[in-house]
Amino acid sequence: MRIGPWQLQPYSLRLGWGVLAGLIWLWGAAPRYGLRRDQSLALLWSVVGGALLVGRMGYVAGNFSYFAQHPWAVVQVGAVGGIHGGSAWAGGLAALLLWSCRRPAARSAALGVVTPAALAVAAGAWWGCAGAGCAWGREAAGVPAWARWTVVSAPDLYHLVAQRYAVQGAAALWAMVLIPLAVALKRRGAWAAVLYLVGEAALTWWRADPVPLVGRWRADFWLDVGLAVGLAAVQWWAARPVSPAKVTVGKEV
Repeated sequence: MRIGPWQLQPYSLRLGWGVLAGLIWLWGAAPRYGLRRDQSLALLWSVVGGALLVGRMGYVAGNFSYFAQHPWAVVQVGAVGGIHGGSAWAGGLAALLLWSCRRPAARSAALGVVTPAALAVAAGAWWGCAGAGCAWGREAAGVPAWARWTVVSAPDLYHLVAQRYAVQGAAALWAMVLIPLAVALKRRGAWAAVLYLVGEAALTWWRADPVPLVGRWRADFWLDVGLAVGLAAVQWWAARPVSPAKVTVGKEV
């Protein structure tokens, strides 16, 4: 799709829908969670900045041999590669923690309002991967008739189309299913993101994109499990009562 001088790829458009949905939710829901507009804007920039920075670093680290020969391509996000999903989750979570350290009274609200937006972005990213071929599924051979609904004709990153397990579609659907749960849980909505990360870790069994092994498991499996455990710990921490002294120290001037 071309808009003036810009050529928009299908992946960017699909991801953009997820980002737009997340931004609309965050802007509209923040007051209901007790966040002021200036707080929600600061939270937005912090989380987005952390996710993009660490997500790009993760992608560069995973393709280091290429970027070592083309160092300027590191900053060419749109033209060369993109963002590593697990690393983006780690960067966004780290940025949210830093934001919460200065605003302890708002930490549970921040975690709750960000979670549905993050799940919407994740759904858009997986939807985009379904068309672009990133994070593709293993080829499905000898699948019984009752399980054929789990298989689609899809390309890999090299545009080789085959009957593959529908990993991208399953992950996108899983994220979308969990958005209403995150909204219903309100300030404890991060538990929905924990479930998402556990499901994403399980889906690594059916992925075929090359990823280094750590022991007998893919590295992204361990990353997803680690993120799920870390996010669960952050949700537990955020739900704890905040002492009046900490509220006074963390209060914005």
